[in-house]
Amino acid sequence: MKYFLIIFLLLPSFTLGHSGNTNQGGCHMNYATAEYHCHNRKQINPYQTYYCVNHNLQQYGPYKSYSSCQGAINGAGIMGAYCSVCY
Repeated sequence: MKYFLIIFLLLPSFTLGHSGNTNQGGCHMNYATAEYHCHNRKQINPYQTYYCVNHNLQQYGPYKSYSSCQGAINGAGIMGAYCSVCY
């Protein structure tokens, strides 16, 4: 019983975190829920071309390459989304 209580108390700390893997803007796609969210915004290079996922009149990104942008769409399984240069 004592071990069950210890595991039960530690369980929330394991379920709330994730590995990170954020893009250049400090954001990433949650593939399980197909939601894009940000943590700490990172400074991006203004001279670099970035790509965004466009879906339902919203932009998600930036991604440093077209292939990484397309990979986010494929990983999330989002239908009707496309990548284009972020503005």
